[in-house]
Amino acid sequence: MEGEDNINWGVLPTPKIIQHREKLRPTYVPEVLVGRDHQYGKLVKAVLELVEGITILPHMIYGSSGSGKTATMKVLQKETHRRTNKNVVYVNARTLKTPVLIYTQLMKELGLPTKIGLGIPTYLNNIAEYVTDNPTLFIIDEIDGIIDSSGAKELYPFIRFNEIYPNVPGGNFGFMFATNNMDVQIAISSFTDYKGYLEEVRFDAYGVEEIYHILHQRVREALIPKTFDEKVLHNLSEKIFYQHNSNLRHGLQIFALSCDEAEKKRRDSVSREDVLIAEEEHMLSELRKQMYTEPIITLFVIRAITQSIIEDGGIDRPDLYFLLNPKNKESNYAIPEQYATGSDTYLNRQIYSVVRDLEKQFMVHLKQKNVYKTDKITWCSSSDPKEVLELTKKIMEEKKLVTTHS
Repeated sequence: MEGEDNINWGVLPTPKIIQHREKLRPTYVPEVLVGRDHQYGKLVKAVLELVEGITILPHMIYGSSGSGKTATMKVLQKETHRRTNKNVVYVNARTLKTPVLIYTQLMKELGLPTKIGLGIPTYLNNIAEYVTDNPTLFIIDEIDGIIDSSGAKELYPFIRFNEIYPNVPGGNFGFMFATNNMDVQIAISSFTDYKGYLEEVRFDAYGVEEIYHILHQRVREALIPKTFDEKVLHNLSEKIFYQHNSNLRHGLQIFALSCDEAEKKRRDSVSREDVLIAEEEHMLSELRKQMYTEPIITLFVIRAITQSIIEDGGIDRPDLYFLLNPKNKESNYAIPEQYATGSDTYLNRQIYSVVRDLEKQFMVHLKQKNVYKTDKITWCSSSDPKEVLELTKKIMEEKKLVTTHS
């Protein structure tokens, strides 16, 4: 056939769906905030007071994961830089883990020299000296990164900064903290030294329409036109609301994976099937991440729960504690003694914490009857518990863990 020699009979190019992937990343700072006018307004008011030289209370920002806290603070950081003479420093405590590392990072962000062995008081003195001449707003995200391990007392120098350093002009510094951990709120509220010293800003979970509006805005900017169905997007928004505790971060991650799946299947648009596959992939990815980063006990808890769900449809929480008791030599799922740290009470708290984390991820369902008793822990995830069990065993092998009593 004429012109046949000009045809490329090689592999056909994969249809492209995403053209600006960064706009689907949770870390992307949007131009417009949706549903956060009230919270943003309170934070802007605090910045304006700083500009006028007024001492402001430290602001504690509470809200569940994916409720727009970080995006709001990033927009605040950008706009404060653009509109005022205030320096804005943002650090994430979750990635830094310890108070010393947070202070070290603050010093680096301010361009101050850091040195191994310097104590926190020295860092604080250096920061106070710096802000005396350089007005600065400090934003510390995921503050539970240090409170979990060190207690709410670690916030004391920030919260009472104006008393510790009375010579620093009040309008020259401000502190804002954020957390998605309500246990932090309890820890802080029980710390009497903080009463009356904190301004609270609460981020309620997004509603379905807000989730849809934000996803639609990001997807429209990120994807090639006409490559997504609005019904699919609305369906995902409802799932994020009902099954993911309105965690917008999950919505963005799942949709990005859906696009990858559609491209892999050589589709020219994202289908509902792509979203379903992406959901399961996302869940397993989150679980794998947790298994690698959380304490070893997480693996034993997941193994015991999934095995019990496969065999019996679920397990009572007291039975789970018994199964995992390192003294229970007859159980195949007990934690070998070398991995079980602390008292039985402490171990039970750890086990309960893992179960609650799994519940937050919508892997298991834990219906509480009262403070002491629960129904069976059952499965509610779209992921196959057998697949999760195999993943758990694989990671245990990779970590070279002893999984039974010798």
